[in-house]
Amino acid sequence: MSENVEGKPSAPPVRVGCCGWSYREWVGPFYRRPDRMLTQYSRVFDLVEMDSTFYRIPDPKTMAGIARTVPERFLFTVKLPGAITHEAACRDTESSRRALEDFLHALEPMRSRGSLRLVLVQLPPSFTAEGATDLERLLGTLRDAGLATATEFRHVSWLEAEQREGSIDLLRRCGSSYTVVDEPLLPPEVHVSASPVYLRLHGRNPALWYDYNYREEELVGWADRVQGLVADGKEVLVVFNNHPHGNAPRNARRFLELLGMARTAIDSGW
Repeated sequence: MSENVEGKPSAPPVRVGCCGWSYREWVGPFYRRPDRMLTQYSRVFDLVEMDSTFYRIPDPKTMAGIARTVPERFLFTVKLPGAITHEAACRDTESSRRALEDFLHALEPMRSRGSLRLVLVQLPPSFTAEGATDLERLLGTLRDAGLATATEFRHVSWLEAEQREGSIDLLRRCGSSYTVVDEPLLPPEVHVSASPVYLRLHGRNPALWYDYNYREEELVGWADRVQGLVADGKEVLVVFNNHPHGNAPRNARRFLELLGMARTAIDSGW
C-alpha cells in the first residue's frame, strides 16, 4: 500500500472482492466458521458487492450495523433495487420514486461513514437500447443525489457496432462507469466512461451462469488487463460473481496473488 504526501496510507488503485458474502457453501472452502461471515470475509478482502438490496431494501439500522462490522477502509458497492430497474424498467413512476427514496434513506449510514463506493445499476436482459432516454434520466437522478454509479448492460443492442459509441457516451454524460463483464452473453470489452472501472466476473458457463471455476490462464489474462488500466492511472474494482462451491473467494484470492496484493498478514489472524 502506498502513502500520500502527508504520510497517510492512500487508497489502493485496485480492490478485489466478491458479489455477496453470506453463502453457507463457503463454510469449509473459505470460511472457518458458519457465523460472523462478513467479519471473516473482511480479513481477506477490502471490497464487497451487496446484492441483497436488489430484492429488498433494508432499513438504515441494518445498513449501519453492516458498515460497523468491517474495517474503516473497507468499501461496499450496492445494487440498485429491482423495483427501479426491472419492475419499472427505469421509468419515472410513483413506485420507482418511492423505492429510490427508501433506498437513499437506507444508504445514508454507509454514505456518512464513507464506505459506499458506488451503486450498481444492473439492467434487465430485456432492456434494449431503445430505453436510453429512461436510463439517462435515472442515471442523472442518481448523479444529482450524489451517488457514483456503474451501469451493467445485459442486452446486446447496447454494444452493437452502430450503437456502442452512443451507449458509452450516454454513460460519460451521466458520470456512470461502464461495467466490464466476463460472461457467456456479452463480449468482455473494456470501456472507460467514468471512475472507477468496474469489472464483474460471472463465469463462462453458458448452461448454468455463475457455476464456474476460472482457470489460471483466464485469471492471468484479466490480471494483465487490470494492470494495464492501473498503469494508465485508473482505479479498478473487481468482483467475482461465480459463488457456487466457494469458487468466487477462491478465484478472488488467487487474483490478488497475481496482482501482488495477497493479504497474508490478515489471513494469519484467523
